[in-house]
Amino acid sequence: MNVQLFGTIKNLCGESPERALVNWRTLSNCDELVARVKQHLQNFVGDARLIGLKQPGMCDLLPLYLQAIDDLGYRLKIVVALRNPKEAVASRLKLMKHETFDQVMTCAANAYFSILKYTKGRDVLVVDYEDLLGDPRETVSRLRVFIPELSSYEQVEERLSEFLDRDLKHNNTW
Repeated sequence: MNVQLFGTIKNLCGESPERALVNWRTLSNCDELVARVKQHLQNFVGDARLIGLKQPGMCDLLPLYLQAIDDLGYRLKIVVALRNPKEAVASRLKLMKHETFDQVMTCAANAYFSILKYTKGRDVLVVDYEDLLGDPRETVSRLRVFIPELSSYEQVEERLSEFLDRDLKHNNTW
């Protein structure tokens, strides 16, 4: 998801975007929000058979994106990489120096809540983030069973390397 779209959507939600996003269906410009996300998805994804999105802020917009994805008729399989909350918070605090511990903890809790709430009843595979880093071959094997369209391990590993930075040692934060 591009940051500009995220900002635009939050601006459309008004003065309290976090609260508005939870109840986005009640906003007077609900249709415009969905239309913008649909347009973004069509531009970004096109007719791709398989896409991957990785964006922590996506949790805030998950219900909105799920509505747009459903409206567009994309077949959706969701892979959730769960990470130790302490590690996620420590990592975010290093990156977002202007945020307080309480702000980051609230954001992390909201993200987990959104994932659990809005993916209920959908086709979901949960993988452990530490396993993804520690034993990527096993994780990729699970992914290939869940998403048969995935190609060889080497091709998947190449795509995963776009998302992972081993030098950050996410699994060794604490």
